Amino acid sequence: MLDLRAHRPVARIDALTGLPDRQAFVDSLAATVHRSSHSFVAMLLIDLDHFKFVNDTVGQAAGDALLVAAADRLRRHVPAHAFVARMAGDEFAVWLSVDRQASALVLAEQLRAVLDEPFTITGLEHFTSASIG
Repeated sequence: MLDLRAHRPVARIDALTGLPDRQAFVDSLAATVHRSSHSFVAMLLIDLDHFKFVNDTVGQAAGDALLVAAADRLRRHVPAHAFVARMAGDEFAVWLSVDRQASALVLAEQLRAVLDEPFTITGLEHFTSASIG
């Protein structure tokens, strides 16, 4: 497996979540794919379902809090050798070096389960789910 921590750009950070942004994700992915010769690189695209409902019914501040909480969950549950970023809006992405496709599928299911758990925002539980492809 590749150790991706050495390839994390720090200059391009999403102001809301503190995660790397889309450009940092693309740059890091391109650098690793260019150098990698023995591993597969898997990419997971994650979209929070029902985010618009939370944003529209409770307000943008609650939507922002939900995005921060989702980013924190992703940060805690993505392996250290993976790279997670906020792409835009309620979209996140993860890439990681894997030895087989099944490893990426296992991680996708784990992340889906973590994001399916309710979020407590403004004292209320909000339920989302994640579409991961």
